[in-house]
This record gives sequence, structure tokens and C-alpha cells, in this order.
Amino acid sequence: MPTETVHTLYLPGNEWPAVGRSTTWVGAAERAELLMLSDERRRNEWLAGRWVAKQLLIQAGMAEGAADIEICSRDVRRRGSRPRIQIAGRPVANTLSIAHTSKGTIAALAACEQQSVGVDLVDLTDVAALFAKRRGRGFARLWFTPLEQCWIAMDRTRRTATLWGIKEAIYKACQLGEGWKPRDVVVWPRAGGGYRCQYRGRTIDGLQLEVGQIDGQLAVVASVVPGAQQQTDAFGNSLQHELILGQAS
Repeated sequence: MPTETVHTLYLPGNEWPAVGRSTTWVGAAERAELLMLSDERRRNEWLAGRWVAKQLLIQAGMAEGAADIEICSRDVRRRGSRPRIQIAGRPVANTLSIAHTSKGTIAALAACEQQSVGVDLVDLTDVAALFAKRRGRGFARLWFTPLEQCWIAMDRTRRTATLWGIKEAIYKACQLGEGWKPRDVVVWPRAGGGYRCQYRGRTIDGLQLEVGQIDGQLAVVASVVPGAQQQTDAFGNSLQHELILGQAS
């Protein structure tokens, strides 16, 4: 089975205020989720995430306008869940993933219903600060296996950010409602480049990884297409993204 394309779109943080100037494109169910957030920063991040995801769906030819799309990420108990898409009131099976830092927001959309996708964005400055404040060792023990901890010790900032992003992206692509446990994702860097990855003790069939750098951050996209050949050596600046540079309307 051929590898499917993952559509990605990135919005820099300095564009977020433009997104929030008008919220006529936010649906009723989305507005209910937004009202759960009292912190202004989190509200801005939420709006930016929804905006970039909707622009991605429009660019993929799945919708005509942002107001036609609703993206909800809370279940009936108001717990966080994988984003669910509705276009003109009809559910869309394609998986969607959204991630953000204070510097930007990224969304990834699976090209077909058989594919699942997860995306993460890690600020390299935040990772460096984590270790500078001596909280890094506790974080490393919580997140990484002993072998992973040995690997990141060679380059704490870059390698920690890489494994952090891979674990988050794989969880988002593979999870079926179970809670987030960093050590459920195990990553073995290969001596010649690339990675072997497991989720909850099982090798991930048809896993594709892309890692790229933008605005001082690492962006990681993990996609899973059952039956496709596993790609284990896709590391570098291969992530293709676009920027939304205009005013949001």
C-alpha cells in the first residue's frame, strides 16, 4: 500500500491576535468548549488551533469556508479527546491533530480515512530552560526509559525535544481513548539513523515519521497506514509546511 500524504499547516504566534478579532467562524459546540477556558492565553491558543485546522481542511478541498466546519475535542464528560470534525453537520472520518507552543500552532490532517495522524511542536528554548533549572532530570526519569535517557544525555536539548515530540505525536496517532503515559511510547534511535518505535509494547505497523525545525521549534508528524512499509529513517528537515501570513477574517 503506498504511503499517503499528510497535509500540514503552521501559524506563527505573532499571527494569533488576528485570528481572535472575529469569531463568527466558531460554531456553537466549539464556542461551548471555548467557554471552558478562563485563561486568555489558552483561549488564544485554542482559537489559533481551530483556525489553522479549518484553513487546512479548506486547502485540502474538504470545505468551502471556516464557518461550515466544527472541530470538537471534548467528550460528553468534558474530557479531552481526539479532535472530531464535522463539515456542514456531517462527520468526517479523516483524523486531525493540533499542537502549539507560545511561538506557533501546527495542524496535521490525514489524507485518507485509513490513515491516522499525530503532530507535536516542541520549543527548543523551553527544553533548554527545563534542564537549566535542574528540573530536567526528574522530567527525563518520568518520560524516558533508561536507554532513552542515555541517548539524550549526549545532547540534552535537541535529543530531548526530538524524543518528546516523537512520543507525543505517536500517542496522538495511535491512541484509542486511553490516557497519556509517556513511557507507553518507546523509541530506539538506530546507530545509522532513524528509529524503531513501539506503542504499548507493540511495534507500530506502517509508521511514518517526519521531523522538521521552524521558529526555534521541532515539529514532529507521525502517521500510521496499516499495511504500509514502516519508514524508520525519516529524520531531518523533511517536514513540508505552509505559513498563514495574512489577516484572519
